[in-house]
Amino acid sequence: MREAGAEASDEAALPKGARFRHSGRGAPRSKAVRSVLAAREEMQPDRTRPIADILHLLQPSAMLSALLILAAAPAHSCDLDNITSAKAVHNALANRAVQLVAAALTPTNDNDASQLSRFVDDNAQFSLGAGDVGRPLGAGAVGAKALALAMNADGFRFFGWDYMDGPADGCREQTVTVEFTNASDHLVSQVQFKFDQGRVREAQGWQRSFQSGGL
Repeated sequence: MREAGAEASDEAALPKGARFRHSGRGAPRSKAVRSVLAAREEMQPDRTRPIADILHLLQPSAMLSALLILAAAPAHSCDLDNITSAKAVHNALANRAVQLVAAALTPTNDNDASQLSRFVDDNAQFSLGAGDVGRPLGAGAVGAKALALAMNADGFRFFGWDYMDGPADGCREQTVTVEFTNASDHLVSQVQFKFDQGRVREAQGWQRSFQSGGL
């Protein structure tokens, strides 16, 4: 039920000389009154307006700029959707980690740079700790190159999938661990790579010294 003050406010919103009379409580408004009030409400800001209406009010130039930005963003599709077993996914991702480190260590051609761009997320964080100190190395391709240079590896190894095989999705989030060795300095770096959609999202490693020999 509308209060008298609200009715007075409605009447005040009408153009000068366009007053209306009430025939009693709850009397219906005339068509002219309803038109004026509807126009006034249309001019008022409405914070509950649907998103579709808000987008409709945006300037065409702003909408065009947003569409151009989205169109310019590189599209990265997962190329592992045809790999469906846990063993195959493990081997594919471990070998991909090795290839990325090799490409980052000596990015001498366009193919190496393309591999880094395609298989390393721009926001992927890289780190390599040693002793009691962790060392963040940056993000994206820059972080991958810093990791490769810090390890300065000349060899690698990773454990095989020695369990019962089963179904797996290579495009979902997966984790593999690879060891990179620097034989001349007797250092080994154990790095855990987290993949999602076939791309590295994170790589955290720890470097330690080692000794080896024959028996």
